[in-house]
Amino acid sequence: MRRSAFVLDRLDGADLEFITHLYRHALRADLAVFLLGDPEVCLRRAQERGTYSRFHHGELAAAETERALFAETAEQFRATGTPTLIHQIGHADAGEVAAALAEQITTAIAARPTPLPRAR
Repeated sequence: MRRSAFVLDRLDGADLEFITHLYRHALRADLAVFLLGDPEVCLRRAQERGTYSRFHHGELAAAETERALFAETAEQFRATGTPTLIHQIGHADAGEVAAALAEQITTAIAARPTPLPRAR
């Protein structure tokens, strides 16, 4: 299931209850990863690289709303028992974020209980 749908669909005006109902049969993620960054930094980076999504055309208020919804969604996933990793990007570049995530994901996978065999 795409966690971003819980944010982007809400930015389009969809109700959270409707979105939850829509995705109720989707497989639960083994690990949900959320990247949270400073709205000003994220907005500047989107403008510098060029906007490729209609969600990048807003001003700072739009970036702040998007970040708040991603943080809220991460907490909702955590509350439902989905293993959730929330990573604060800060001013790290893509390589630094990838390296930090690789380490955190490896740790999270190693710490989880052994999964049950899947039914055939």
